Amino acid sequence: METPNSTSASVTFSSVWTLESLATLVGGQVKGKGTTPVLALCSSNNPIQGGLGLALTPQSADSLRTFGAIPLATSAEGPALLHPQPKVAFAQLLVALRPPLAQVAVGIHPQAAVDETATIDPQASLSAFAFVGPHAVVEQGATLHPFSHLGNRSILAQDAVLMPHATVMEDCTIGARSVIGAGSVIGAQGFAIHPVKGHPRRLPHRGGVVIGSDVVLGGLNTIDGGMIDPTRIGEGSQTDGLCHIAHNVTLGKSALLAAQTGIAGSTKVGDRFVAAGQVGLADHLQIGEDVTAAAASKVLRDVPKGDTIAGFPARPYKETLRLWALLKRLPEIWKKERKG
Repeated sequence: METPNSTSASVTFSSVWTLESLATLVGGQVKGKGTTPVLALCSSNNPIQGGLGLALTPQSADSLRTFGAIPLATSAEGPALLHPQPKVAFAQLLVALRPPLAQVAVGIHPQAAVDETATIDPQASLSAFAFVGPHAVVEQGATLHPFSHLGNRSILAQDAVLMPHATVMEDCTIGARSVIGAGSVIGAQGFAIHPVKGHPRRLPHRGGVVIGSDVVLGGLNTIDGGMIDPTRIGEGSQTDGLCHIAHNVTLGKSALLAAQTGIAGSTKVGDRFVAAGQVGLADHLQIGEDVTAAAASKVLRDVPKGDTIAGFPARPYKETLRLWALLKRLPEIWKKERKG
């Protein structure tokens, strides 16, 4: 057997697990001996002997077995851990066996800065250098990691989390079990500019941001507060890193925004919107439910429910493909026209 790469990345366990115990943890099925020890989680690109790796294809399962690793797959030769949704099962194992961050102790760290008018639940967790402003509320099970900021009158609901350096400005609500990624800024002043005596002036924004339950924002996101009414993010939505949502936007439930997506002010986006990387939406648009925007799409007009769009300006996907095909033929068409 070929020797595995000693630099292979893996998630090692502090105690020995068996194939049977891991199957029980995720509701999977063992193929082979349930007493087979599992020493770590690994990838199919860097398998390690005795590790459990995610196998989405027969080829990746073969790669894992070559190094003495065990595949986690929908079907595979034993020994294996079988699951109808192997990606979901692998994610469950990563969370259960290697928590993403050290747990913050329940209570208020002596080096946290908490205003005397703030309301902190006894079961909340505030790290060193966390800040909670006047009249803010931190509910049961909520967590503020180091250097996170909860502004005046803002609410961090039950089991919600502010990751390190996350900033929530005044008059914002972070819903239950939502996670604000490291370095993200929620509730900054919106970019509404009005000329005054020949100079640009930014108009005040006092509406804040309301983020629903079970929302996960990636690192370095920015969501601007509304002018009077709040900017709203629907429950269950998720964003990648470096996304921007402008003032007075309403983003529906269960939306998915990939990196560098931007939504301009006052646009209303329906439930289950999907934006691939670098998608841009102009201001004051109406985007229907179940719309998908391909990577780098630039949306300049309203989009009806259920459409898939692409291009700049964004058009229905098939129409955009036809235009791209025609563009490839333009030099040939031009030559024929000149000769004619």
